[in-house]
Amino acid sequence: MKPKNRYFCIGCQRPKMLFETKSKADNFLKFNEKDFYKSAKGAPVRSYFCSFCGGWHISSISSLPSIISANERADLLLQNLTGSLVEEVDDRDSIEYKEFNKLYGHLITLNSRIRVLITATEYGYAGRLMKKSQLLINEMLRHTLSCGIKDERQRNIEKVFAQLDSFLWLLVKFQNNPDIPEETLEVMFQNHKSGYYRKAIRNLKNKILFLRIMSDLSQSETASEREALILQAESIIKTGFRGGGCSNLRKWAKALLSGYSDFSCS
Repeated sequence: MKPKNRYFCIGCQRPKMLFETKSKADNFLKFNEKDFYKSAKGAPVRSYFCSFCGGWHISSISSLPSIISANERADLLLQNLTGSLVEEVDDRDSIEYKEFNKLYGHLITLNSRIRVLITATEYGYAGRLMKKSQLLINEMLRHTLSCGIKDERQRNIEKVFAQLDSFLWLLVKFQNNPDIPEETLEVMFQNHKSGYYRKAIRNLKNKILFLRIMSDLSQSETASEREALILQAESIIKTGFRGGGCSNLRKWAKALLSGYSDFSCS
């Protein structure tokens, strides 16, 4: 049964149910769920804070792009009408904001895991985790939009993963085309100059060099040539792969070289 709490919302330009708190709006959705699903298209599925009415409405808009678009339109309209920015809602004790904090923690951990995988040149696995991170970022955004809080960490974490994704894409591109001139590489990676990025690029370069040595070794015709190539390969294994997660990279390289009786790297 619908309550008698309908008010004309300036933002929506139509009557809307208005609740004092988010919990009251959510409880209304919960206890009337069956009635809503019996109704036709347009059943409400979420609650949101309305700056025009100073309370909570319920809405059938569920897709993230549509929610963002609706919020942007409402914010712009409010600013045009009042001449001031939209005030942040003090709802940091809400379930949504607590979920936001959980997701933020998961993303920080995920960021560290992806960086380790990139350092170890495990780009396939890193790419799969990047896709997972985007889902978590979108879910985080749903929670902040729902509870009405604009948390700066949302924007910051989006920037962190966007830059990491860009770097991963460039590494895969370089791996698939290892003969790119050094000058071109400098331009490609000009926005990735930190110590971490340089280390990851160096590891990939050494991996490519190691594979070339393995190819030359398989075609070597003299013992002296073979010995020189093995020494080069051992040197890369010992000093060429640096950073967290590179133990697996070294094991991979040792396994490739282990078929040669002259291999002595420990």
